Amino acid sequence: MATEATGTDPTDYEGSKKRSRVRYSCTICREKKRKCNRGDPCDQCEKRGLASSCVIVPYLIRGGPGASSEHAALRHQTPQSAEMAALQAKLHRLTEELGQMRSREVEMSRNPISESSASSVSAKQPSSGTETPSLMGITEPTTAGPMVDRVRYVDAANWEAILDDITRLTTHFKTKKYVVCDAEEPEDMPASNAASKPTVPFLFSGAFPTANMTTLMALLPPKNITTRLIERFFEGKEPAWCMFHVPTFWKEFHEFWEDQSQFSLTWLALLFAMINHAAFFCLRADEAVPGDLGPATYVADTFRSHCARCLALDNYTTPGKYKVETMMLYFGSEYLRLADAQQSTAILMSIIVRLAMHSGMHRDPSHFKGMSVFEGEMRKRLWTIVTEIDVLIAFQFGLPSNVQSQYFDTGLPRNLHDRDFDEATVKLPPERPMTEAERTPVMYTIVKSRLVVVFSDIVSRMASRSSPDYGEVLRLDERLERAHEEIPPVLRDRSFTLSVEDTVDLIMQRLWIELMYLKARIVLHRRYFTLGRKDIRFAHSRFACINAATKILEIQFNVNEEYKPGGRLSRERWFVSSLSTHDFLLADMMLCLELSHLLRPEGHNTNGIHIDKEPLLSILQASRDIWKSNRKDSSEAVRAFKILSRMLSLSTGDHYESTPETVSSDGVLGTDMGMRPSYQLACSGCPHGRRVRVALS
Repeated sequence: MATEATGTDPTDYEGSKKRSRVRYSCTICREKKRKCNRGDPCDQCEKRGLASSCVIVPYLIRGGPGASSEHAALRHQTPQSAEMAALQAKLHRLTEELGQMRSREVEMSRNPISESSASSVSAKQPSSGTETPSLMGITEPTTAGPMVDRVRYVDAANWEAILDDITRLTTHFKTKKYVVCDAEEPEDMPASNAASKPTVPFLFSGAFPTANMTTLMALLPPKNITTRLIERFFEGKEPAWCMFHVPTFWKEFHEFWEDQSQFSLTWLALLFAMINHAAFFCLRADEAVPGDLGPATYVADTFRSHCARCLALDNYTTPGKYKVETMMLYFGSEYLRLADAQQSTAILMSIIVRLAMHSGMHRDPSHFKGMSVFEGEMRKRLWTIVTEIDVLIAFQFGLPSNVQSQYFDTGLPRNLHDRDFDEATVKLPPERPMTEAERTPVMYTIVKSRLVVVFSDIVSRMASRSSPDYGEVLRLDERLERAHEEIPPVLRDRSFTLSVEDTVDLIMQRLWIELMYLKARIVLHRRYFTLGRKDIRFAHSRFACINAATKILEIQFNVNEEYKPGGRLSRERWFVSSLSTHDFLLADMMLCLELSHLLRPEGHNTNGIHIDKEPLLSILQASRDIWKSNRKDSSEAVRAFKILSRMLSLSTGDHYESTPETVSSDGVLGTDMGMRPSYQLACSGCPHGRRVRVALS
């Protein structure tokens, strides 16, 4: 009765009586149940180095006669609003700390630099020949990358990390309509992946039922059909196939059909993996699989599972003949089956690298007495391929590679045809010159490896805990340019119009090598890109990034044109994979980053050096149109399409629709697919008064 008269809930009374005084403690001390002195920051957080995360949120005191107005307002707050208040308090504190840091930097920049504190660097600026600029008084770029979706780390050079910078720079332009962000909305999933979510590799799916060679042998097609499928496998002309000595393989293949008892389950897994890739080649060329085994997708999935089963039953974690080769083919089957690469494939690649090292492939064959020259040469080929793919896959997922150059001494293989040596060879012949018109199966691997070694050192140095000085960046730049200049004429980049008489695989090898070089330039100079806008001493890095990004997007445009009916790539989809998609995304984000700087009030204050905005918009518009046409196959294409749509909306003030269902025609530029933008940007006020040519015609 008394309760009804006063309108007071007994639980409210008990709660207010229990908390008769206002108590505060920071969120960390409350969670860890530590005694908090309620400081700002508190002593517990300060001595543990958590001062920046110390946030004090008051208890939500229930209303009563003595409640203050502050707590009377707080009692109506939801848990979400309380959390928002905590985040705002933390943001305010971080902003104050950042302002204090900037004040100290300004004070440092005003003071003269003593000789003892300034590091002397002997490297020269390529464009001006002056001494390497010192970074004293300038905030060094961070070496750490962001956490994506709060659970996944990516390196600072990854395209998703660059997207973070773009979002930060365009924050004050945000409206409800145009927001440059990376929110994962339901429509981000491509239509082809909506029905079935990507699964883990078969090899990681669990225990496989035991079986003997006879049982598993029954899963192979008849010999004549298997022979045709293996022939189709080698017709694919993938550069990695140089890890097989083709004459020796066919010799062992025929011996296998005569007596299976001399072969392991890994050999059978190798055949299953080759059939899987043969079906994949038929799929992308729109051909029927030999032997009427069924649709190409069904054949590929079936024999991929057979391969995984044999590898598991033969304990793929222990060294053995053909195990690394088979694991590499299995990795390829898992990596290529989806337009978007899965993180599980990067873990699979880590296992392959460890297996190769357990097999001793990271040490040069000259260390092992009794090893034939044939085996030693094939091990060199295989190790080169493993390290190349490991570096590229690790970078794609924003992580360091599994093996660093200082941990192996295996030399590059010789530039030889398979017919130049065999198992009976006692001494290898001299390698063929790179200038020969006829390419060897290993030439591309050797040339690309020289670039990959430099790229690996670049990624390793850029991802290290300490930021490299500019002299080191320029030394790596010289190494990269030297490796690029050593590319033999047959593999140097040239346009499709100048490659009319060349085979498709040769054209694509040239593009892959050029993309490797351009990507390395962006990663190398990315850290000094923003400084290049503020200080002319670092302008070389800014121009290097824009140059490389523009050239990559020109390659994207040219390849897309050749995919159309009648184009050189209309029947052979050689190029599109999640790896090349990542390269295009990286280039898009670099140009968006330049554009986001131009949008800011101080964006044109670049020491008198200015790059026109309109050509940038035209290039990004063309790239957006390409992502729009591919968005049904790849969630990354959807993300790229949305980001570019919103960036163009901010830049032009016009509405670029980013919803997949409503993208018929929009934007003031309205570039139709096939209309070639200008891939040459004009620069005013550049060093030596020259124009910066950012792409080849």
